[in-house]
Amino acid sequence: MEAENSVRYRLRIFDLEDITIESHELPNPPSHIWDGLLWSPNNQRLYFVLNPGLPYDEPSKSYGLWNLDIETGIFSQVTSIQDPYMRLGSISSDGQWILLQPEALQSVITYVHLPTGEQVAISLPPGVVNQIVWMIVR
Repeated sequence: MEAENSVRYRLRIFDLEDITIESHELPNPPSHIWDGLLWSPNNQRLYFVLNPGLPYDEPSKSYGLWNLDIETGIFSQVTSIQDPYMRLGSISSDGQWILLQPEALQSVITYVHLPTGEQVAISLPPGVVNQIVWMIVR
């Protein structure tokens, strides 16, 4: 059972050039990464939403938006998030902003300023929610 848990609460990064594997224990175990990862444009940070428990548990809260500094191996919380179903949309080309969108299509999206953790919610007109979110994520 311990071996299974040690794998479950870890983030593994594979470098295919020199065939190495880095393994990092996730913060706040038991915890899991919700709905994917985003690399910073310079590939120095890996961003993710961290939720408590196992991936198949029904989350009641979120630990927020986190990143892993690839050089140091240190995890840092960027900002708190209330919605445990928040998804990563995209990251700006300058690495300053990340787009979060709720799992259920809503008329509000959130941008997070990565250096400060400041959140900016933007209300979208209901008729264009699908089109705008699709364009932003692409």
